[in-house]
Amino acid sequence: MGSRRRGELGGTHPGLPAPRPTPDPTPQVDLGPRPGRRLTVSTEETWRGGAAERPWGAGAPSLDLPLSGVPAALEARFGPLGQGSRPATGKHASVALVLRPPSVHNEPALASAAELLVIRRAVHERDPWSGHMALPGGRMQHEDEDLLATAVRETMEETAVDLDAGGRPLGRVDVMRPAGRGLPAITIWPFVFQVEPATTAAVNAPHEVERVYWLPLTELVAESNQS
Repeated sequence: MGSRRRGELGGTHPGLPAPRPTPDPTPQVDLGPRPGRRLTVSTEETWRGGAAERPWGAGAPSLDLPLSGVPAALEARFGPLGQGSRPATGKHASVALVLRPPSVHNEPALASAAELLVIRRAVHERDPWSGHMALPGGRMQHEDEDLLATAVRETMEETAVDLDAGGRPLGRVDVMRPAGRGLPAITIWPFVFQVEPATTAAVNAPHEVERVYWLPLTELVAESNQS
């Protein structure tokens, strides 16, 4: 998350100390802190994560369907993808549920065989979600044509995954609004994307993101990891 524009490089005036980055406190579909169970991820890192919500909520379509069927299933459950204009009022943010299918599979590839891109937020004492697992995303900026564009831009800025070039929008899920003392009044719009099996991610904004992971959906939705 952040307010910089794509392609903009940070810099400092010669002889002056570099400014300390401040994290954008926009919530990102928080997946919880880090105690608890061990989940296997497809990097050299291992996420020691707490229980997490099913990726598109209670009553959502089963993951045991072909990836090609996900757009229709999401539209039937949550409505059409189209978000062609900027909201007229209020504060808004977008997050991306980025699905990566397995590199080797028997056709048709099932959604349950995919991996989900997640991040661990950088640790900042002023961030209420400091160090938590989350989805890539952030606050809508003036340059964003719509909320879908916000999710694409923020994913690139945080994880170096270019959804413009190599991502396919599959649909959306229910909007969320954080409820709690001290939390901002903001509406969060989650969008689902599919990328190629060879897609890689990297920490692209170290002041905002500590690590990136590809988390198997089979482990995310396993009953042993629910609470």
